Amino acid sequence: MLSKFKDKPICTTILIVSFLLSGCGPSAEEIAAAETKIAADTFATQTAAAPTATPTPTVTKTPTPTLNKTATAAFRATSTAQPMADLIQQLYDDGYILSTQGEYSQLGVFQEDFAQINWVRPFPTRIRGLKNFVLRSDITWKTAKEGANIRLSGCGFWFGVDKEIENFHEILVALNGYVNFSRCLNNCSYLESLARSYFGKIDYMIGSAELILVVEGSTIQAFINREPVFVRYDQKKLTGDLYYAISSGTNADFGTRCTFRDTMIWSLEE
Repeated sequence: MLSKFKDKPICTTILIVSFLLSGCGPSAEEIAAAETKIAADTFATQTAAAPTATPTPTVTKTPTPTLNKTATAAFRATSTAQPMADLIQQLYDDGYILSTQGEYSQLGVFQEDFAQINWVRPFPTRIRGLKNFVLRSDITWKTAKEGANIRLSGCGFWFGVDKEIENFHEILVALNGYVNFSRCLNNCSYLESLARSYFGKIDYMIGSAELILVVEGSTIQAFINREPVFVRYDQKKLTGDLYYAISSGTNADFGTRCTFRDTMIWSLEE
């Protein structure tokens, strides 16, 4: 490799020769002084051009963001809770909810059958006194008979259920590709359909979908596979317990079988 200072002796020689050609007859002292000056200049040039040692960079660890009450959902972000934390933040960022404050709950896997044509059966959960909340669940269904009444077959939830189980709201993912939302008052002597929205063609014999239900104030919204399917404003929204709901479109064999996995609830603070 060529040294970057290789040309310096050539400069020294030229300077000395220039003295000789000038006819001034430089003395030995003058030549020695010139060489000393050239050496000093060369040292100064080398010193200026020498690379400066680069300090080893210090790696600074960025702290993991802490979920707090002013920034996002305030709870301990465990491995099971984090997906719900992300969902709550996304709903807030997209303007579907007004607050991220609340309390987190999760239910275990629940599976049940029901075989009574055109009837719905509720199954209680341990969740009590829900008012404003976000619920998400992975629902899998199976029907025992091809040709069952898929319009009235499905899986879902009752919420706002009172102690007598006479007043509640019902949301069902029906096997004809619709989400049905209704309100039952006075033991269903007054039954009102509040929304019926198509979310897409599905395999009604064996299928699955993610349901997200948002209830905040008088606003009720539903999402299937993260796509909005309806929004409803209901001033008669009820506070109460949460139940699973299974609707059967056939009496054959097991009727309708529903499995609920990763059911998470975020009870929103007012």
